[in-house]
Amino acid sequence: MTHSIKERIMRKILSIITVSAMISTAASAGTAWNTHITYIRVTNNGYVLFNVSNHSNDTPACAAASNGGFVFNANTPAGQAQMSYFMTQVTTGKVFSVVGTGDCATWGGFETVGYFDANN
Repeated sequence: MTHSIKERIMRKILSIITVSAMISTAASAGTAWNTHITYIRVTNNGYVLFNVSNHSNDTPACAAASNGGFVFNANTPAGQAQMSYFMTQVTTGKVFSVVGTGDCATWGGFETVGYFDANN
C-alpha cells in the first residue's frame, strides 16, 4: 500500500514538472501571426533563415540580434516539409503564422521554427 502511495506522488510530481517545462517553453517561444516574409537567406548547407513583417514581443533573448529572425534546416525530412510550405508562402505572398521553439540551437541568433500555420 505504501509503495502505491509513493508511486502516485512521484507521478504527480513528474506531471507537474512536465507541465511546467511545457509552459515555460511555450511562454518564451517567438510568434508571428498574420505576417509576411521580409528577408530570406538560404545557406549553402541547407539552412533557411528569414524575418517576418510583424513579430511579437516574446522573442527569446537568443534571437534578439536577428530582430526576431527564424530558421529551419531544410536537410531534414521535417525541414523539407517546412520548405515546401515556406516556398508556397513566398511565391503566393499570402499571410501566414510562424511559432518558434524558444531556442536558437539550429543557427545561433535565429529562433528555430516550431511550426507554420496557414491563415488563408
